[in-house]
Amino acid sequence: MKIFRFFAVIMLILTLSSCTPVIKTPMDEIRLNSWSASLNGRKRAELRFSEDRAVFNILNKNNKSYVKINGTAFMDGDNLVIFDENDNESYVFSLKLKENILTLGYDGGKLRLKRDTK
Repeated sequence: MKIFRFFAVIMLILTLSSCTPVIKTPMDEIRLNSWSASLNGRKRAELRFSEDRAVFNILNKNNKSYVKINGTAFMDGDNLVIFDENDNESYVFSLKLKENILTLGYDGGKLRLKRDTK
């Protein structure tokens, strides 16, 4: 009976631990979260990931896309590249993660996004 309980507890621990994503690198931290910022109170920026894809949106006050970059995402330690298949363009953003703030750089400008709470 004790052996059965032991194996049942081990199986439960293995099952529960496999459900939680493990964050090993800053890139994992970026990919496994959603990021957003309010821009002048009228617009909102969002960065979302799903598998190997990323969506960067700037929404107007009516939640309609003002800017939308949607495509395959590649990351190294310093950059995020999104290849948007719709306009056949690659967009390269510099990345800097500090605690719950992700700073995106593009064409000389910077945008600070906060990690969304789950």
